[in-house]
Amino acid sequence: STLSNNSAGTVGGASATKDRISYITNSTISGNTAGTSGAGMYLKEGGVVMFSTITNNTSIDNSSAGIYAQGNSLILLNSIIAGNNGSNDIEKDGSYALVNNSVLGTTGPNVTIGGSNNTIGIDPELSSLQNNGGTTPTHSISLSSPALNRSNNDCLSLIHISEPTR
Repeated sequence: STLSNNSAGTVGGASATKDRISYITNSTISGNTAGTSGAGMYLKEGGVVMFSTITNNTSIDNSSAGIYAQGNSLILLNSIIAGNNGSNDIEKDGSYALVNNSVLGTTGPNVTIGGSNNTIGIDPELSSLQNNGGTTPTHSISLSSPALNRSNNDCLSLIHISEPTR
């Protein structure tokens, strides 16, 4: 799916979840705007992002523009989170994000990246959002992109997150 050209006055231009862990798979989140944090995604209870691209989102007050996560868990697998317009691409309240086989732009000072096979701070070389032959618009990568051939399904066994008790 593609979430594009949405806006919010405060947090979560494309998506804001406040009482559950979010799971995003095979998605493009691009061109969204928020007044403050998480123009792409605002995740109050954390989340899992797999096989997805989060780029070109804008935070009006120059806060975190790609993902802003609170809660215990932020897991990024086989994804690109880069090229957003704000202070950084990823910010998390807390100290740790598990990231595997991903390309990340900038991370906030509260983010410690654990995991392997990641590229951080290098342009992923994305095209503009367009029809690339699938059912939804996407950002294709160039033949010299650091994201090329980075994906790996071995990391899927890492996903084990408990939902909050109610």
